[in-house]
Amino acid sequence: MSSEVKKLEAQISKLEEQIELGKAIERLQENRDFKTVIAQAFMKDESLRYLETSADTNISDKERAGALAIAQVGSHLKRYIAASLQLAKVAEDGIQEYKDHLIAVASEE
Repeated sequence: MSSEVKKLEAQISKLEEQIELGKAIERLQENRDFKTVIAQAFMKDESLRYLETSADTNISDKERAGALAIAQVGSHLKRYIAASLQLAKVAEDGIQEYKDHLIAVASEE
C-alpha cells in the first residue's frame, strides 16, 4: 500500500471523526437537559452573574479578573460548538472527493 493511499485513508478517517463529532453536538443541542443546564443556566445565567461580579469594585483586582475569565467560558464553549459544527459541515461536503481520489489512486496501484 502506497504512502498516498495511507494518507488519504487517514484524512478520510479524520473527516469521518469530525462528521461524527458534529452529529454528536447536534444531538446534544437537542437534549432538553443540555438546553437547561448548559445553554441556559451555565452559558447565560452564570456567565452574566460572573460578568456582574467582574465589575464589582468592592472585590480585589485578582478576584475581578478571575470572575471575568469565568464569565467568558460560556462564550468560548459557544464558539467551540459553532466551529466544530462548521468543520463537520466542511468535512461532510468534502469527504466524497477524498473517497473518490482514494479509489482512483488504489486502482492505479
